[in-house]
Amino acid sequence: MVAKSNKVKELLTAKKIAIPLVIGIGVAFYFLWSGTDWTEFNKIKWGGRFFIGILVALLMMVLRDVAYMYRIRMLTDKHISWRNSFDVIMLWEFSSAVTPGAVGGAGVAVYILNKEGLSVGKSTATVMTTALLDELFYVFTVPIVILFIGTQHLFPIELQKEIFGIVLNVKGIFIVGYCFTLLLSLIIIYGIFINPNGFKNLLVKIFEWKLFRKWKHKVVQVGDDIITTSTELRNKSFSFWTKAFLATLFAWTARFWVVNFL
Repeated sequence: MVAKSNKVKELLTAKKIAIPLVIGIGVAFYFLWSGTDWTEFNKIKWGGRFFIGILVALLMMVLRDVAYMYRIRMLTDKHISWRNSFDVIMLWEFSSAVTPGAVGGAGVAVYILNKEGLSVGKSTATVMTTALLDELFYVFTVPIVILFIGTQHLFPIELQKEIFGIVLNVKGIFIVGYCFTLLLSLIIIYGIFINPNGFKNLLVKIFEWKLFRKWKHKVVQVGDDIITTSTELRNKSFSFWTKAFLATLFAWTARFWVVNFL
């Protein structure tokens, strides 16, 4: 396990993260400096309440990452220690921040978990399950928020945007995004819990194309691992999924509370 952990740490050494870190901080500082309304900034009261808010916001960030660490340990059957789960989550968060979301978050996460000793298939299934839990949090909480608050207060800004030739307002864009998230959740549920064999066959067919054919034998193994992991996940108890979802709930609630305390 130590050797595996060292491999994970080697993914993002100080030298490797220095350039994107410096560029990111520099760009963020530029936009923050140029976009700040200094008149409003000078109205900030630098009292005890302000610093308590900052402290609580930092505490919420810690709570968020602890919840993520707990969840990743559960989903991997505690294959990853608390110490190594910290490394995994930090690398995962960093990779998601410095790379495009569709590429960096999930793709790098699979690679990191694989370096921790999980098979590629189990790593893929674990990342897909974390994505599912995140999506389900959104799918379940949105109707609850709308039920208590209503759409009038959620979409006060009059904004229109053309998508594929269709002009949508803020509410319309939100509905499209919600439906996409719901569809993605259903696809993950189908691929992991209902028909993993079909998911494997789809992967194999894709990698039968001439461009990807040289990786076909590896994809077959990935598909087999996903089927095995799917069987394990489907046999998990109700309490297991309750704990996993509660960890997701705590993580996302803490994430939103960071803004509320600032």
